[in-house]
Amino acid sequence: GTTDNYNTKATERLHIDYTKDAYRATNKKEILQQMTRWLERHKSMAAFDLVLQWRHGEIPKPRLKVRSYITQPLSPGVYLAKNPSVHAMLFHILGNWFGAAHFKDALGEFIVNQLQPTSQHQQATCNLNANVLRDLEAVDVWYCIKFVVPNLQVD
Repeated sequence: GTTDNYNTKATERLHIDYTKDAYRATNKKEILQQMTRWLERHKSMAAFDLVLQWRHGEIPKPRLKVRSYITQPLSPGVYLAKNPSVHAMLFHILGNWFGAAHFKDALGEFIVNQLQPTSQHQQATCNLNANVLRDLEAVDVWYCIKFVVPNLQVD
């Protein structure tokens, strides 16, 4: 059956066009490979036919969808969403769910190294590390991060 307000005519027609015609074009040996090759070739020919029609002025030039909210390309860097995927995830949950058992310690060391990159005193670093995250029990978590790299292609 179908869902309300829909029918199977369109998909049935695609089945006839693509599957049955592709099967008929095979020699009935290694059917899947031959049918796949036949479909790829027909898609390529259809795309090339559209290009030829456009070049002859028979169809208008395709319009590219432009996102209006992007005014310029992003500069290289790391980008996060405005809102995290999970707010205030507890450190012990990070350890259980993601295997990040020592995340709080690593975060503390990272922050200390950013604040005092040339610190030579191991004891001072350990004390500062303990004080930096003393009252922190949870962090926000982003599941997706966008990395934008510079264009490496040479014109």
